[in-house]
Amino acid sequence: MQAAKLASPPTLGNATGKVLAELGYDTQQRARLYNAGIVSGPDTDIHTTGSGTPLATPAGSPQERIQRRGGPLDGIRVMDISGMGVGPVTGRFLAELGAEVIKVEPPHGDLALTVSPTQSGTSVLYLAANLGKRGMFLNLKDPRDLDRAYRLAEQSDVFIENFRVGVVDRLGLGYETLAARNPRLIYCSLSGFGPHGPLAKLPSIDTYIQAFSGFASLNGAPGSRGESLRNIGFIDLSTSAMTVPAILAALIHREQTGNGQLIIASMLEAASTLQTSRIAEYLATGQCAPPYGSGMPYAVPDQAFDVRDGYLAISARTQAEWEALCRVLERQDLLDEPRYRTLADRLAHRDILIAQLAETLRVYPSAWWIKPHSIGF
Repeated sequence: MQAAKLASPPTLGNATGKVLAELGYDTQQRARLYNAGIVSGPDTDIHTTGSGTPLATPAGSPQERIQRRGGPLDGIRVMDISGMGVGPVTGRFLAELGAEVIKVEPPHGDLALTVSPTQSGTSVLYLAANLGKRGMFLNLKDPRDLDRAYRLAEQSDVFIENFRVGVVDRLGLGYETLAARNPRLIYCSLSGFGPHGPLAKLPSIDTYIQAFSGFASLNGAPGSRGESLRNIGFIDLSTSAMTVPAILAALIHREQTGNGQLIIASMLEAASTLQTSRIAEYLATGQCAPPYGSGMPYAVPDQAFDVRDGYLAISARTQAEWEALCRVLERQDLLDEPRYRTLADRLAHRDILIAQLAETLRVYPSAWWIKPHSIGF
């Protein structure tokens, strides 16, 4: 896919001086940026993602390979003014597809820079969310920097923001404003609860959405109340992964019509999508599914088991897999047991069966089970 754009616009890290000049930086201002190491000077091989700490990129480094490798979005420019997780990860996915992603940060940097742990003084979360991007600092409350932001938006194909609802409009970077300047712009607005309704302006982070959406209630030990959080940015990542196809579809639509569009995505929508089957079950039965620990409600065994040196994930969903598992475990008694004859039987006697399997599996370490028998992970 190749977007119709201005002829060969210069990019940061490649003709950096031209980019800064085009955005309105005079000679002295550019010199200060070079000297501070905020952007790469004409004779250096330093690239930054806006942290204020230049990251050296020797020949063949992963970041350099990403910047040079091309891809299906080669030629697409993304202006990313988002922060923390869901917005930056969306931009990162586009960068991995070959887009040129320019991350715009406030003078104090992205809030993600304050999150530990760090590598070479920079937050690992920040680095992971912004891999393969270029960057610049802009104070969007300064009219001069706001004008630079407008110029960049006019030359961009995609715009990403995840400010609290209403903030970008107050800054002068709302959809209507940028669409008037660049009708081909695909404007992606990410938030926790969407732009409308009583929750729209509330702050949102991954853990809030897990709790509010009910996702946390599906996780937890069997017999517990659930309410176990997945503290790996699970909803952030899921929202980003679900948003990227919408952006790609908008790029295709633009190729066909010449028009950009507004994409609205929320973390609550993504969290609800992850629970599609459980929501359908509730609507059909009127009952909430209990937490199954690491297990699955549709098959047994299909979960993690204690072994001598840790945990082993085992799944036997089909009858053939169940029979093979019993042979490997040398548990012919389980295979002969009428209560476990079919999957429906095994589901009906889940607790007893899991206890019997656990008794056998805990005797040996994971390598003993995996290597010779090819079961579990």
